Amino acid sequence: DMFVAGSLVQSISINHLVCVSDGCMRKSSFNKEFLYSAYPDDLLQNVILGRSIYDAKNRVKTENGFEQKIEDSDVNIVYRVNAQGIYFKDKKNHILFKIRDVE
Repeated sequence: DMFVAGSLVQSISINHLVCVSDGCMRKSSFNKEFLYSAYPDDLLQNVILGRSIYDAKNRVKTENGFEQKIEDSDVNIVYRVNAQGIYFKDKKNHILFKIRDVE
């Protein structure tokens, strides 16, 4: 299950638009409504796919993945991708993603 702003989202697809059960919108509009407006448009897609964010800023290779810590006037992000899953937390904007495989 995926929760966006506290609401259960049955499915999500991201291409040029972000589409959830309620409809589709531009990535920037999705960020503004559900996440944080200063995020890059491709942030959610990159997190879901376990790719680097913010053009791989502060990317550090770890034993089985990588980690990024990004802090500026807009965000305070800890982002980890490893064998246990994907973890994204922005303390400044109260955003948390935890993605892991469920068997």
